[in-house]
Amino acid sequence: SVASASSAIAAARRMPDPVELPSPDPMTVFVRNMSSKVTEYDLREAFGAYGRVVRVEIPCDRFGRSRGFAFVEMAREGRARLAIDALSGVILGGRRIELSVAVP
Repeated sequence: SVASASSAIAAARRMPDPVELPSPDPMTVFVRNMSSKVTEYDLREAFGAYGRVVRVEIPCDRFGRSRGFAFVEMAREGRARLAIDALSGVILGGRRIELSVAVP
């Protein structure tokens, strides 16, 4: 019934989020054509919509400016692939970012 469905949804909202243990299948995404305006917070927010972000690295030059690319490590490969599909070509910080699986 509608009443029981709405009470189940309300109960689920009161439950704490489950703790996500380290995954055996993390994946790192290579972000290129990135604006120097984009911050670690921006990347965590964008990629976090698709799964748990483990690490973000934005390499900088000797003056502390972004070199225009970043690495975003996500806890699960499947979620990382979803993020790549969804965010490739999205404009972030005024530039259209390009995403791919990072090659070690």
